[in-house]
Amino acid sequence: MIVVRRIWEGTRSHFPIRATEWIMAVPLLGIGYALYLDDELFSRTPSFSTLAEYGDETSWCIVIMACAICRLLALLINGTFHGFTHSPLIRLAASLTAMSFWSLFTIGIATAYLTHQGAPTGIIAYGTFMVMELRNIYLSRQDMVLSKGR
Repeated sequence: MIVVRRIWEGTRSHFPIRATEWIMAVPLLGIGYALYLDDELFSRTPSFSTLAEYGDETSWCIVIMACAICRLLALLINGTFHGFTHSPLIRLAASLTAMSFWSLFTIGIATAYLTHQGAPTGIIAYGTFMVMELRNIYLSRQDMVLSKGR
């Protein structure tokens, strides 16, 4: 019970500054789960045709879910266990991986829009996620600098 309370307090105290990292774990988990449930998701719409060329649903799912889980673990540890100084680095790695994923997703959908009659709406949606990850990269990098100074 003491550990749960400590994790709750650590998470609650850092939530405002890390809100976008917590929020961006949701679409990662959601898309990862959707890819897990349906191994033919990319073949159903022209918007995902280019993404299927980059890799199959299972490969995308593994990378996305690993990124989301690492991010969530790092966020839970961060601020709760002050002796663990690597959580900003784990958060940075998760944000860079997520940024790469959202970039590939956005480029894939843009390419499908231009060449395979896909819909352009995904460019805006996933592009927004990409911008949010830029903020998360900045915050985790800032935390790395601050923790090095301690």
